Amino acid sequence: MHKNFLIQIFTLLLFTSNAVAQRVNEKQIDSTLASVTGATEPGFVAAIIKSNKLVYAKGFGLADIEKQIKIDVKTPFNIASNSKQFTVACIYLLEQQGKLKTSDKLSRYFKDLPKYADSITIAHLIYHQSGLKDYSTLRALRNIGDFKRERNMYQLLAAQKSLNFKPGEETSYSNSGYFYLSLIVKQLSGMDLADFAKQNIFTPLKMTSTSFSRNHRIPHKANGYVFKDNQYLINNATDTTIGQGNMYSNVPDLKKWLNEIKTHKHFGEALWQKMFTPPQPGAKYAGGLIIDVVKGRKRISHGGDIDGYHSDMYSFPNDDLGMIILSNKDNISISGIHAKLIEAVYGKETPAVVNTKTEEKKTSTPSITFDTTSYIGTYRMSPGTVFDVSKTNKELSVYQRWNGMSFKLLPKTQHLFYTDFDPNVTFEFKNISNDKAQELELFQEGKVTKITRTEIDINLTEYTGQFYNDELETSYTFIIKDGVLEFSSNKEPVQLTATDKDHFYSDWGDIIFSRDKEGSINGFSLNHTRVKNLHFTKTIL
Repeated sequence: MHKNFLIQIFTLLLFTSNAVAQRVNEKQIDSTLASVTGATEPGFVAAIIKSNKLVYAKGFGLADIEKQIKIDVKTPFNIASNSKQFTVACIYLLEQQGKLKTSDKLSRYFKDLPKYADSITIAHLIYHQSGLKDYSTLRALRNIGDFKRERNMYQLLAAQKSLNFKPGEETSYSNSGYFYLSLIVKQLSGMDLADFAKQNIFTPLKMTSTSFSRNHRIPHKANGYVFKDNQYLINNATDTTIGQGNMYSNVPDLKKWLNEIKTHKHFGEALWQKMFTPPQPGAKYAGGLIIDVVKGRKRISHGGDIDGYHSDMYSFPNDDLGMIILSNKDNISISGIHAKLIEAVYGKETPAVVNTKTEEKKTSTPSITFDTTSYIGTYRMSPGTVFDVSKTNKELSVYQRWNGMSFKLLPKTQHLFYTDFDPNVTFEFKNISNDKAQELELFQEGKVTKITRTEIDINLTEYTGQFYNDELETSYTFIIKDGVLEFSSNKEPVQLTATDKDHFYSDWGDIIFSRDKEGSINGFSLNHTRVKNLHFTKTIL
């Protein structure tokens, strides 16, 4: 069972029509979307395309707050990771030209990389199955600004001694793979990816407002904004790397790309068949595109997110329908806008929305008439996976130490409880001894997992000191402040939460300390979602 088992409660949109509505109510969509952002704030543009015609397209909010320039349909945005599909298209074009095979090993193109490059293929890079540590995460962990340059990025990646996993065995989203793809394009074509894409994709499709950009000097672009200190601050991209992102485009140009996704007119069936084919059955990530099914409808899509920009592009090929959402407002819900567009196109069902919380309210909750004090305590499922059970006003709640999430337990019987986020997930307290439950049984998705009561005694002083990682060439200093363990490199401190003895959770990843033969702390390993097993050695007590 995956330890991050907490199930989020989603509102599910129900499609009712088997065909796309012939017309959309523009005024109704205007009214719905106008509430998403203020007229004096950064905002977004949304578009619906039917049969290669814009049936709806409108901008909301400002492209430039200082100059009070409004967003319109032609405003260019940084589309972030939506750029990846264009990078893959360049790779497949080179393959058609006989200049590469996607079975080629990474070591063929980069002789100075560690031995593991012999096991990584171009296909692994495309499908996020290379095991490479994600360079944007490494950069954040190293916290050095000049590592936004291509040369520095390569050096940082080349310094990594290991992979997150054996290539081909797992899938983990990694910008590093697409960074290498951009360098391969340059090696084989003699052209920068920006120039190759312009010559072979953007110009043939007449995408005149689209380009990869290293300097981000795009005429009339929407500035990126983040909300900080109760105001919107400009946060334009400065990263000089391309391939993984940093492409700018607008609605009219992306409409042309969606039409090519549908017609295959310029690049042909063979290339698009590769773009649409995941590495194995059941996988969703194909050639820089996600292929899935939503409410019985095939969907081809990708999204993009960096600080200050968000983008989403969707194609529903069976309905000859496309959707585009581009935003320069960091604190905005693109998925929420997409849901509103889906509703506008496909209509509602009565009831239009099924909400899991609403359904739960129908389940009667018996009042607790028995003592639950014996359930309070700390329970360990596995090292680093620890639950705290507490009681407030006769209600039991569970706190997951490894991710900071909490939820309530509602009684079914005296010892059996279900969670407030899903009645099918239950906790049963068992083996009551010395007025304490010694075990918990978690039931989820048909599986029972035993969890044991534990006592965890942690002396935070043991974990203080300075630790160094030679792959990042960075030191982290751990101190105790106001009773909380925290660490820092050269920016704001990061607080840690103990999940077990020698196990801690932080916003930068899980931290597991190691000990020498005498039992003293001598280092730790940092594990982030996209960067595994970064080993730090203790250098200063």
